[in-house]
Amino acid sequence: MTLSAQKASRSKPLLGAKALMSSSPIKVRQLLCSFCSIERQIPGASVDNHHYSNAPFYPLHFPSFSLLMTHRRSMLYPVVKAVPKEEFDYILVCMKALPDVYSIADIIAPAVEASPDAAIVLIQNGIGIEDPIKARFPRNPILSSIAYIGVTQNELGVIYHSGKVQRLVTGLFEPIEGVDAEGALKVFGDRCNAGGIESAITDDIQNYRWRKLVWNGSMNPVCILSNLWTVSNVLASEKYRAMVETTMKEIVTLAEALGHEIPSTLVQQSMETSARLADGYKASMVVDLEEGRPLETEVILTNPIRIAEEKQLTHLIPTWYGQYKDLLLYLAERRKASDTRL
Repeated sequence: MTLSAQKASRSKPLLGAKALMSSSPIKVRQLLCSFCSIERQIPGASVDNHHYSNAPFYPLHFPSFSLLMTHRRSMLYPVVKAVPKEEFDYILVCMKALPDVYSIADIIAPAVEASPDAAIVLIQNGIGIEDPIKARFPRNPILSSIAYIGVTQNELGVIYHSGKVQRLVTGLFEPIEGVDAEGALKVFGDRCNAGGIESAITDDIQNYRWRKLVWNGSMNPVCILSNLWTVSNVLASEKYRAMVETTMKEIVTLAEALGHEIPSTLVQQSMETSARLADGYKASMVVDLEEGRPLETEVILTNPIRIAEEKQLTHLIPTWYGQYKDLLLYLAERRKASDTRL
């Protein structure tokens, strides 16, 4: 969902999930929903969720804080339809990155028009997500952010936060002459931390995007193509566990060839983190496939692989490159079979 963060009072630091029993709506508008990704009725979003969103509350489950809360729908601004007249400091984009389905720039345009100086915060996965925003809004600071949090929707309109991790890593996409983009970045990070959401500021956010891609880019296609679906099933298979590890190493090799310094322990840490996930945990593309939603193949697979093709580096990713082609074929055949049934 795309959210517009209301201009914040300097006397009220923004708070996170731990403080949601407070009455301040700013806390929820700016921070909590960036993690929840509640979808609205736009191309590619869940129709059932849109129907449910007419209810006055969204149930939010936070087992790590022993909270079961209701989140007021009135605190959410669906800028795809209308934007309040207030001016905003930050516009948070928390939708899935699906450039082949909808244009984020088109969706947030009314909010940017209302707040021409607002910083645009992209809390999304993938590579190359900032370019269309930069092209459309060249004078707005773009804060590119990676979220680490376990969030799942298992039933209509109900959002589950599993585990205790809630962390943002945010960096400035590009400096803008005459614009205090660095100041907007610092304030955003400070207020996240003040609210109990661990937030790190980095001067190389693209490095972190490639780090997260190591897991997303490998586990998603292997879970689908193996027909094992869950992370635990994949890791229980000697063949596919090895395939995931090989794919992770190839993505690291490609990232390093592109100039990104990746920690030598990242693949091992990613495998260990995968093993600690709850039994039955599914990668995001698996969940989207099961629910009949569009997959983030463009930003998680196509964009980085296109870079490898342009730089003539596909020889570094033979396993991943093959998975990519196989997955596109699999999805095309699945769509064809679905169309035939209709």
